[in-house]
Amino acid sequence: MSGYQHLQSAASDIPDFPSEHIFAHRARYLTRRYLEDHSDVLSGLPPLKEIVEKLPNRHPHSDAAQEPVCIIGAGAAGLYTAMILDSLGIPYQLLEASDRVGGRMHTYTFPPPNRSSYEYFELGAMRFPDTPYMKRTFDLVRNRGLQNIKLIDFAFSSDNTFACYNGVNIITSGPNFSAPDPFNIKDYVPANFRSPKDVNTFLSKIAIDEPRQLFLKNNIQTALELLYKNYDSYSMRSWLMAKFQLSSSTINWLETLDKSTGWYDRGLIENVLESLAFDWPGATPGKPVAWHCFLGGTSTVPVAMHNSLKTKAQFNSRVTQINEEAGGLMSVAVNGKPLSQRFSSVICTIPLGCLSLVNLVYDSIAYFNYPQWSAIRELQYSSSIKIGIRFTEPWWEHLQSGKIVGGQSFTDLPIRTTVYPSYPPGIPKSNVLIASYCWTADAERLGALIKDGKADPLLVELVIRDLAALHNVADTYIWNRFVNDGTNIFAWDWLHNPYTCGAFALFGPGEFADSIFTQINKPAANGKLFFAGEALSSCHGWVAGALDSSWLAVNNYLTLLHPEKLQQFKKDWGESEYWDTPKQQEDVLRLGLRHHLKK
Repeated sequence: MSGYQHLQSAASDIPDFPSEHIFAHRARYLTRRYLEDHSDVLSGLPPLKEIVEKLPNRHPHSDAAQEPVCIIGAGAAGLYTAMILDSLGIPYQLLEASDRVGGRMHTYTFPPPNRSSYEYFELGAMRFPDTPYMKRTFDLVRNRGLQNIKLIDFAFSSDNTFACYNGVNIITSGPNFSAPDPFNIKDYVPANFRSPKDVNTFLSKIAIDEPRQLFLKNNIQTALELLYKNYDSYSMRSWLMAKFQLSSSTINWLETLDKSTGWYDRGLIENVLESLAFDWPGATPGKPVAWHCFLGGTSTVPVAMHNSLKTKAQFNSRVTQINEEAGGLMSVAVNGKPLSQRFSSVICTIPLGCLSLVNLVYDSIAYFNYPQWSAIRELQYSSSIKIGIRFTEPWWEHLQSGKIVGGQSFTDLPIRTTVYPSYPPGIPKSNVLIASYCWTADAERLGALIKDGKADPLLVELVIRDLAALHNVADTYIWNRFVNDGTNIFAWDWLHNPYTCGAFALFGPGEFADSIFTQINKPAANGKLFFAGEALSSCHGWVAGALDSSWLAVNNYLTLLHPEKLQQFKKDWGESEYWDTPKQQEDVLRLGLRHHLKK
């Protein structure tokens, strides 16, 4: 999240949420809609147990189900899957393409000499709001016996941070934030959008108020039905054009202050649901949203998850092919060579961009369900880059304009967002600054100057120059506090990382409801290949979504291969909020498996 809208949202109050969070209700609605749309087909299908018995390549020996499960990917989804299987006594192999665990939960620590214990920054997930839709994440770190995990407060906003647009620099907590035209844009933007305060009010209170009002005037099921019926065809950009007759230049200005270049091509519904997650219309204000991060970095979480496993990950093991064999078992190739081990099932948790590069065509796994294969190929992932710099001192705490502790500054310069470190009392102050955090087109451009964590000399000069302009100091002020020897700057580009092929799922109009949610969550390979990951979750873009999707993948696997373990699974790991009744999920499986039935 970035920009004025979410700076404001972070400081608002948690509303009185419905009994389940809005993303769970979205999943419930889409499940109901999918079943209703296929009710005629469903009525002609036999019960799930009969479908499973009729599937091709069901191994004739019951001990086939005792072969290990192959888990592909040791990110949050893969590690969580392994933890669940451990608790149920189900053997598995965990294959990870890179040399570490965590996936997009990745902390970079600067090399020695260490002047403090806080010389690190987050390349990926870095802040976690303690809200209802994050409960599986907080259950993981609080209740699952993970060692060496400590939550600390994340300062989402701070006094004395900066906004620099059109060459004009202001302090966001100062009087100029509400001035009529602080950025001198009167020749380009209508009067009611020149003040960042007015822009913030428009984006948070007016721009999407019409679809938000559905949830004030209707029960949540009806509201979601109307939301998808009337608004799923809009992007944020097309909505602002159609509803408010705003010009492209005005919309571009709003997008520049609010998010990143190209972000408004995202589906309108994604923006609406995100706003509802933090600010339910008409609710009674409650306690402030508590944002957290992890002492020592987010990587402490996947490391602790991995340490808790009975079977450790096999690193540098990139899966290049998944195959269903004639005898009913599954095989995989790693780094181009088939493994001798056979598997009862495969649970694939890697990002869909990486999955699209895996050979799924052999034995027609991919083309057997062309809509599923197409969805894997078509999903858009946002680009994202971060550039961290270790300075000789935390100079942002000593500016004449005022001390900055935590929070963010924003600009239309190439670095776009600067994030200041958060740390608890008693911890040495950090000299490490996230000098640049960019998404979408902004990230793609800077990403061209990043390779294997190294910043091109041109990028180093650009970042120092932009930092100086953003903080209203001379370039020499920044240079004098930076030792440019190659060890004090680290840059990361998620789009061109071969193990992710993108940062997080970015859905355009209609994409999630019509493609990803209904297609990718279906098992493939005659009910022996399952998919998981944040993109498949209703709560995509968050670690909680990855965990939710893992729960669903394991539930489907157990339903088809180990139904005797379902009761223990749900007792230990809870239920899903993604359907109204377990029968609905069985019906989803019936529909998903029908194409595999013997003719």
